[in-house]
Amino acid sequence: MTPPSEIEQLEGCVARVRRSIAGAGRGETFEQLALDLFAAQRRSNPDLAKICGDVEPSDWTEIPAIPATLFRALALTSFPPEQARVVFRTSGTTGDRGACRLPNTALHDLSAQTHARAVLGPLPRRGIRLVPDSVDSSLGHMCRLFIPRSPCFVGDTIDAAGAWAALRRAETPLFVPGTAFAWAAMVAAAGAPVPVPAGTVAMVTGGFKGRVVAVDAGELSAALRRLLPGARLVGEYGMTELGSQLWSDPLGAAFTPPPWMRVRAVDPWTGAPAHEGLLRFTDLANAYTVVSIETGDLGRVDDQGRVTLLGRLGGGAARGCWLPRAPARAPPPPPPPPAATASPLVAVALSSGDPARTQKVLRALAGLRAIDPAPLSQGLSAANATRRLHEAVDAITERGLLDALAASRRRPRRVAVVAAHGVFTSPLEWVALYAAAGCAVHLKAPRRDPAFCAELVRHLHEAGLPVTLGTDRALPEVDVAVAFGTDASVSAVSAPRVVRYGHRFSVSLVRGDPEDAAALARDAAAFDGRGCMAPTAVFVLGPTAPLVDALHDELTALQQRVPRGTVEPSLGPEWRRRVGLARARRSARVGAAHAVVVLPPSTFTPLALPRMVVLHPIRDLAQMAATLAPWRPWLSTLTTDGTSAPCMGWFPQSRSIGEAHQPPFPRRHDGRDMLRALLGSAR
Repeated sequence: MTPPSEIEQLEGCVARVRRSIAGAGRGETFEQLALDLFAAQRRSNPDLAKICGDVEPSDWTEIPAIPATLFRALALTSFPPEQARVVFRTSGTTGDRGACRLPNTALHDLSAQTHARAVLGPLPRRGIRLVPDSVDSSLGHMCRLFIPRSPCFVGDTIDAAGAWAALRRAETPLFVPGTAFAWAAMVAAAGAPVPVPAGTVAMVTGGFKGRVVAVDAGELSAALRRLLPGARLVGEYGMTELGSQLWSDPLGAAFTPPPWMRVRAVDPWTGAPAHEGLLRFTDLANAYTVVSIETGDLGRVDDQGRVTLLGRLGGGAARGCWLPRAPARAPPPPPPPPAATASPLVAVALSSGDPARTQKVLRALAGLRAIDPAPLSQGLSAANATRRLHEAVDAITERGLLDALAASRRRPRRVAVVAAHGVFTSPLEWVALYAAAGCAVHLKAPRRDPAFCAELVRHLHEAGLPVTLGTDRALPEVDVAVAFGTDASVSAVSAPRVVRYGHRFSVSLVRGDPEDAAALARDAAAFDGRGCMAPTAVFVLGPTAPLVDALHDELTALQQRVPRGTVEPSLGPEWRRRVGLARARRSARVGAAHAVVVLPPSTFTPLALPRMVVLHPIRDLAQMAATLAPWRPWLSTLTTDGTSAPCMGWFPQSRSIGEAHQPPFPRRHDGRDMLRALLGSAR
């Protein structure tokens, strides 16, 4: 007998799922169906097989959950994708639009109708729609299925007036599905309450992702209850990448998944089970895609499997001066803020005491060597924190300070330094230089973790230097402020003159020599990927395989000497996305505390992750330039193995690989002299 083909095996699983949803599953368990479906999907989907590797789950909870963001880059189908007759797309508010490809909607339709009927009972067959009506919207498709030939009041804009008029005319029960954003527009345009016929069901789904205006869920619910007396308010949760929906009845209650779905909350970084955490869905209705999905939503799952949503997972804290979150492929960002505001200052002569003040600064910095920096390092391991602190102190020498001071004899009297969270030593050289220059310095520490800034200020103050500390965004009276952080945070800094250093990122360029691995690994380990000088990617002009192996070995060894520190949990989904995409498209080597991934330049994402080295093979330097061109205003540092590139002029600074976080002192930061920039001169 000829064994069944991969497609026949999959279709056999689909038929079993269909019978299970319809209530004729003949005693088949969810777990066995999920495991069989996963096995069939992996056999018929090469990308899924590469992502999952040699995992052999024995329980449904062990089925790898595929990040939903991978639907933006991969055709995750268990059938030939060119045979798709239906394509649902995500909203696209966080980058490229994801696509869910299906041969038909029969299974989706059966799932939607069966579970809605089980939770809500029979729904009215007439209504109006406040959801997107596009053919590639899975939400729009579901609502058209429930109330075919119903008018839609959402297009390029929301016709709130027309929708309210339709509700006022209603004489029979209606089903009124709407997104939270559309309902908020309805509330804003509402007049007097509109009593609706008994049996009317108003559905609220979705949030305000990517919207400028948002309304609290409780306030929206209260407003709808007041404005739609007689309506039954329910909530729906679904997403393009899921074949099933969860329902909340009444609105605000926990969401009930269907019997053919299981939901887990996990730690966003480790993936370990958690009482509250990142939501993962194992949905048998995903028979034609992937059975288990990891979302970007946070929630809590009770003992009955019901889900309480807790919002979206943030993209991680701001890591130095670069982006706090990373879309799969970002569009060109908005223009950066101006480098400085207001007119140049009237400076005063403060240079007469330079030698004496320099000695005080050096004594204060020497005292920092005796402290334990680990609790002050914003998450680095003890060994790494000590190494980074000593490197930062060593870089500031007497000759370096005097040379920097000699370049500008006149200075402002009062300077504020606004530090960013991420690289704990970053304010050290700035505060030291300005204190040696005779300025009264106010250090505005990051509220999230001001400990190192406090220690720095204490040592300088005890040395007799006029340095103060604060965490309040409202600065004391100063002549000029030097601000670091995100574009938004530095734009908010107010002073007579502000020198702004906002979003920046760095990259490396090498020819693929395995001998470069040690230097590249040092750059990746320093500050665990934090800060604008951490290389976000390595462009490789030669073969990558030898470099991957060498990097894996070097990062493994570094973990023994300078272990990775605390990781921001919200970076977990982006880590798994990159690893999964690399396995599907090129290659990945993953260690206990690091990863080396090879990805096409088209997937470039300007965010460094903790001890992940991203290699982008390029055929020539023009390909590197084309990749970076949209980001040109945000480039910080190029580290190279000596290879030069025409686009090197785009970078304010360049240095050798292995020295990304060891800039010389004194130096020009983003092309501006650290001291003369205070007066409006970069030279």
